[in-house]
Amino acid sequence: MARTFSALRKFFLPSWMLDDEADGAFARTLAGMLDEHVARMRSGMEQRFPSRAGAEALALCGADRLIVRGRDETAAHYAARLRAWRYPRGHRVRGNVFALLEQIAEYFGGGPFVTWGVDRTGNRRYRDGFGAESFERGDPWVWDSLDANQWSRQWIVISNEGVAAVLASVSPAPGAPLFRAQPSFGDAALWGGALSTPGYCVGIAGTTSEDWRTVVSLTRGPHRWLPAGVRGEWIIVVLSGAAPTPDATYAKWGKLDGTSYVASRASNARYVALRSALLDYAGDTDFAVDFDDVDGGTIAGDATSFPATITLPDATAYAGDVTDYPETVRLVDDGGFPS
Repeated sequence: MARTFSALRKFFLPSWMLDDEADGAFARTLAGMLDEHVARMRSGMEQRFPSRAGAEALALCGADRLIVRGRDETAAHYAARLRAWRYPRGHRVRGNVFALLEQIAEYFGGGPFVTWGVDRTGNRRYRDGFGAESFERGDPWVWDSLDANQWSRQWIVISNEGVAAVLASVSPAPGAPLFRAQPSFGDAALWGGALSTPGYCVGIAGTTSEDWRTVVSLTRGPHRWLPAGVRGEWIIVVLSGAAPTPDATYAKWGKLDGTSYVASRASNARYVALRSALLDYAGDTDFAVDFDDVDGGTIAGDATSFPATITLPDATAYAGDVTDYPETVRLVDDGGFPS
């Protein structure tokens, strides 16, 4: 028998009050109202618990615990992750790079890819495609010319490295790796040249800009998953081959190679900014330099090499002369940055 006031009222009231011709109808109405209030109170309390919460309450629990739901994550799996927020890890290890790597992997479905975080001093925290974690020191990671003692900067690498071994262990095999290079768009001349040649720009197939805005949000805010006092720099998504090893020129998108300006970063990866300032470009002072030992000339961005102005995506004009170089323009990156 259900433990409701409606079911139990016959035990609470004398028999003459149960007769509808007396006060029975009134008693039944009161009992029904009490049952409704108790059910509302119980439902409200149960929504605090992920294992019993409905869809809307589950989203509120996730927002409160600052755990992002995976893009294809089931309610049951998400509820289990929210319960784990208390134990064994969850909030207890927030601010640990391993915890951030776990959140990223869970967002993408616990995928078979490898993730690792590395700081300027070469400390690398590694999470393989099976979820096993390890730590290494002395990783050669020189992104720019800033001193190595500026350790409080963090890069996150997501790599297809080792994907084949993980896919082989899964039955049925899930198919192609999640992160893939964009296919050809047709006439190469319309898109900056042939693939893998200077000037060709492609994105990350298998993901959307919303995916990268969500992942970037994990590294920001007062309760972020990055360690306190550490500044996030870039997410490097390695599409094929080995992860790139920076050579102190990666801070800028291009570098001088003799008399040519070439891409400075490895072409087998894509780069998503963790800070909006990294996407601001105000002219490259390295580009306006003397080449006395070559031809005695100067590369200064004059109108004979570049148009006097270019039209930016927002329809404003940008002039390439020295008086306008302090003005900044926003570069396009593969993921986008949350506003």
